[in-house]
Amino acid sequence: MAQDFERTLHDDITLVASPTVLRTAANSDDAIIGVRCANTSGTAVNVSVYVKNGSDTYFIIKDAPIPTGGSL
Repeated sequence: MAQDFERTLHDDITLVASPTVLRTAANSDDAIIGVRCANTSGTAVNVSVYVKNGSDTYFIIKDAPIPTGGSL
């Protein structure tokens, strides 16, 4: 079966208490091709990117620092 690729862009993500969540359909086999995080704020930030499967959390990036104007 062919893969239906999707591209998602989120900007102005600022609150840890309100993370941006992308969901997949149940019983699907999806893959993350790439992730880019950029810091456009005036101060350094730390970012985390993870995948959840039920109660399991798998970090792709955990608390990585990004300086002002930098990207990861």
